[in-house]
Amino acid sequence: MAYPPENLHHDEQLVLDLRPHWWTYTPSLLALIAAVAFGVWVLIATDSDAMRIIAALAVLVCLVWFVARYVQWATTELVLTTDRLIYRSGVIAKSGIEIPIDRINTIFFNQRIWERLVGVGDLTVESASATGAQEFMNMKRPARIQNEIYIQKEELEHRRRRRAAAPLSAEEGSGDDVADRIMQLNELRAAGAISEDEYQTKKAELLNRM
Repeated sequence: MAYPPENLHHDEQLVLDLRPHWWTYTPSLLALIAAVAFGVWVLIATDSDAMRIIAALAVLVCLVWFVARYVQWATTELVLTTDRLIYRSGVIAKSGIEIPIDRINTIFFNQRIWERLVGVGDLTVESASATGAQEFMNMKRPARIQNEIYIQKEELEHRRRRRAAAPLSAEEGSGDDVADRIMQLNELRAAGAISEDEYQTKKAELLNRM
């Protein structure tokens, strides 16, 4: 199921809406297929009740394992928007996290050799939020996700810089709007996006319009 558009903020756009890689439930699926094959062989090749009970239990255990893993896959979602990185999982007992794009510091991904062949890997996001480092397991094409997050960080910074530098409209001449603009300029200065001289010049222009 796609991420609900009504959950997006004003002017926020959906960039990526992903589920974990199908490898999440593949081992349990293979085990179920093997258990069913074993059960069929037992029915055909032997009349032993004990073997049939063992085969039935094997099929039941593998079926429960597969259903549990599939439900976990189906209810886990990693969403990237122009403002946030959102993670949701669970059906009854749900858990989730939202990380503002501008608070993300570093993104790592890890892939073993065989994982590169099937396009699966683990993604670690380090942020300035209270959660610190957050790991997302078995994600599809983690390098693509890493690259897209960095792109959205840059786009967000550019949008803020353009808005902070844009002239105030008649509707935006209040003290609160000017204070917001100055705060955005201060964030850009702290991030190294603008120099101290640029900050002071633009700040003076904004204050003169109050």
